[in-house]
Amino acid sequence: MLYTSSASFPSTRAHSVQIMNMSEAFAECSDFLLLAGKLKEDPEKIFGMYGISKPFKVTSSGWPFAFGRLLIFWTTFRGYWIAKKFKPDILYVREFILCYLISKLWRWPKARVHF
Repeated sequence: MLYTSSASFPSTRAHSVQIMNMSEAFAECSDFLLLAGKLKEDPEKIFGMYGISKPFKVTSSGWPFAFGRLLIFWTTFRGYWIAKKFKPDILYVREFILCYLISKLWRWPKARVHF
């Protein structure tokens, strides 16, 4: 399973807590990877900040710039290419642009979209 989000970690925003908690639950059920927009600390420290007891695989989208206005687009395209490479059974997406891109450029054997 691949979960993509343009969120940065750690963050004071509520959605970052929700993403980490859902990621921990998904990791208990499947082979799991979280693709985050930016990681400002090493994953072990981030897990401690969010109270994650069972660590999972997390990687940054590799945003090369200090400013973040276009981070959502960068994460979208990185998420698309990572999904094409690893072909996960489940792709959980928080970015509408990535949903649209995948629906137009990639045919999944079975697909469901939930908004």
